[in-house]
Amino acid sequence: MFKRLMIDDATAIATLVAFVVAAAIFGFFVWRAIRMTRRQVEEFENLPFKTPTPESGSGFMPDTSTANTHSSGVNPDPQSDESL
Repeated sequence: MFKRLMIDDATAIATLVAFVVAAAIFGFFVWRAIRMTRRQVEEFENLPFKTPTPESGSGFMPDTSTANTHSSGVNPDPQSDESL
């Protein structure tokens, strides 16, 4: 019923090469982090955030409690506020 999948040797080699490249990049970053001087670590510790951290509970969803929409979610008459 099901035929056995035949994996080409090139596919196995490409997978192995991709893994070796990813491991080498990860290893490079670990090696650089380990070799950092104390001064560099302190500089990174004191970097300011580009944007302020949002307050807890502020969320990312807009307030839809005052939205001018029909029960289906679409305003049937965008020119009139009394259409609700």
